[in-house]
Amino acid sequence: MKTETKQSPSTVSLASRAETFIYARDRITSDPNTFVAIERKLADALCSWAIMKMGTKRSKYVEEAYRDFVVLCALRLIATNQSIEKVVDEVLFEFPLRLTKKRTGFTGFLPELVQIAAEYERLCEVVNLAKTNMKTGAQFRLNLREKLLRFAVDEKLEPMPQKKLEKLLENYHLRTLPSQIAVDYVGKRRGVSGANIKKLLVVARNPDRLRTSLGKYLKTTYLPANFDAIRQSLVG
Repeated sequence: MKTETKQSPSTVSLASRAETFIYARDRITSDPNTFVAIERKLADALCSWAIMKMGTKRSKYVEEAYRDFVVLCALRLIATNQSIEKVVDEVLFEFPLRLTKKRTGFTGFLPELVQIAAEYERLCEVVNLAKTNMKTGAQFRLNLREKLLRFAVDEKLEPMPQKKLEKLLENYHLRTLPSQIAVDYVGKRRGVSGANIKKLLVVARNPDRLRTSLGKYLKTTYLPANFDAIRQSLVG
């Protein structure tokens, strides 16, 4: 004689609940209203995801995005002479994928780079003027000292300490190139070696090198290493 196996109430309940859940899930999956709702919520979801992904460094992401946006707008304004309204409307505002760490990002350093180049060129003029009608190295150094002090005042620069300035001047003579003196002065004032100032001037004075450096920074900061594969997956 066979004994019938009876399911416990709890087992029946779980099976019924599972069946009910799967049925509900399938209804949601197949209903076109589901996809309409997702499309409506997608932008908010992406925004929320980005904020959570940034974590506690979100203010830094915003800061660097703003800095890069302003610099790119400034470069476009110079290149096109469009109105600011048009420029800021056309340039994309984007968040970087990665933050700059130890070194300042190129866009953050760009204003200083331009200032270094401008300061260098003005200093070459100052040195040439200081050499005018000078007969001896001592006369030249004395005249140069006064003109460098005046230059700092006129340009509203922080004056170089007297001892540092005297140390800088002591080996100059009438045959010392203005370019060398200008490089030395800019480097001393900014705490950068003359060799590095020369490297920076090469970039600042060459538009092609400037664009290359900027492009390299933007590519590294805003594009993932597998960007080509991602782009292909979107169009293919």
